[in-house]
Amino acid sequence: MLTNQAAAESVNSFIRRLPRDRRPRVLAVDSVPDSVGATYVRVTPDTDDIAYLQYTSGSTRAPAGVEITHRAVMTNVLQMIISVGLDVDVRGASWLPLYHDMGLLMLMFPLCGGRMTLMSPLSFVRRPGRWIRELAAASHAGRTFGAAPNFAFELAAERGLPKEGESLDLSNVAGLINGSEPVSIASIRKFNAAFGPYGLPDNAIKPSYGMAEATLFVSSIAPDAEPSVIYVDREQLGAGYATRVDAAHENAMPQVSCGQVARSQWAVIVNPNAETELPDGQIGEIWLHGNNVGRGYWGRSQETEVCFRNKLQARLDEGSHAAGTEPGAIWFRTGDLGVYIDGELYITGRVKDLVIVDGRNHYPHDIEATVEDASPVVRRGFVAAFSVPADELPAGVDAGDGVGERLIIVAERARGRRTGRTGAHHRSAPGRGISSACAARRRHPAGSGRRHPADHQRKDRTPGLSPAVPRQPTLRSRAIL
Repeated sequence: MLTNQAAAESVNSFIRRLPRDRRPRVLAVDSVPDSVGATYVRVTPDTDDIAYLQYTSGSTRAPAGVEITHRAVMTNVLQMIISVGLDVDVRGASWLPLYHDMGLLMLMFPLCGGRMTLMSPLSFVRRPGRWIRELAAASHAGRTFGAAPNFAFELAAERGLPKEGESLDLSNVAGLINGSEPVSIASIRKFNAAFGPYGLPDNAIKPSYGMAEATLFVSSIAPDAEPSVIYVDREQLGAGYATRVDAAHENAMPQVSCGQVARSQWAVIVNPNAETELPDGQIGEIWLHGNNVGRGYWGRSQETEVCFRNKLQARLDEGSHAAGTEPGAIWFRTGDLGVYIDGELYITGRVKDLVIVDGRNHYPHDIEATVEDASPVVRRGFVAAFSVPADELPAGVDAGDGVGERLIIVAERARGRRTGRTGAHHRSAPGRGISSACAARRRHPAGSGRRHPADHQRKDRTPGLSPAVPRQPTLRSRAIL
């Protein structure tokens, strides 16, 4: 662990709390004599050497360090530049932390000729308008570019508007990548409605898909395309098929397009049990191939073999999304569920997140969105749906016969709202065919960030199976507000 002499004592005090075999060596860098530099031997890295370890989010299991090579980094930076339509005249503005894959790749952009303005994540969270003003200020020198998770666009629309009479010109915003968490069309529309009057182009936001194991970027909509949404039958979606319906259909579920996969990268939809490619319109696990994919997980050979060393047992005879790869190509299995519709990629959820209610598959984010839409009493973005073993439920919550699992819905009450809690829940539950009850909690301490609260409950609860195969006993739901 690197520190300086001023902080060394407090660092050592902290480390002494750890078990002896887990204590790292502490080195105060300002105590190292300059003469040590005389022994330095420059190492020339190979293109396929590890550039850095990029840790996964830990949303479904313990964080793992992905071995990202120099080749993977530069490949992915170029893929992102080409896909989003960037150029050397574009200036980036980012508040994302550099330990996050999206924040780190934003920093790599200037290496290819662009320019970047960095700000603290805390500066954005406290005053989202700072990021918006930076995008506008940088646009005076040309086009501007940014990236953020979906929640940031909602937050900026709520708290980032300029004061009355304050000038703001966003007409030169070239692109804003929206990724890292499920993309909401409601958040996009809210952001566009808030900043459209200030010149923000309708095609500025780019719904995208990516992950740490792919360095970052996998797919996005075309540079001149506007965000688009289709509606599919949620009953058919739970059965593994994406069947388009009208927005007014009683089972309509919105799906935002994540566009086309980047050049020199491949994404196929696979039956994870048979390891065979599925046709467009059928939901399966997303597998990736390309030079941007990491080498594996550092120090985890077994997980690396399972996740990074897969081969397709069969491809589609026509319309295969694996076309252009070698027959024996190695694929990374993402654990994400997706589907191709009209040549565009849609992300429907995660294999391990699916829950079974009354024998039917349900996507947690769909249940969460339904609860959010049920009433203004519910605070948007602060709802979590997840399953919990019946024997692990807290005291006071009905566990039924104590066997199997139960679906838990945790929702935070909107600010200033003190009534209507039970009514909101019971209005939402019947439409989803979920037997329900409602319990109240006085307060729940909130974290400093706005990371999805369900992530910490969705850790390896269920094995990865085909989305059409029920994996859990019937679930009953509880709502806690």
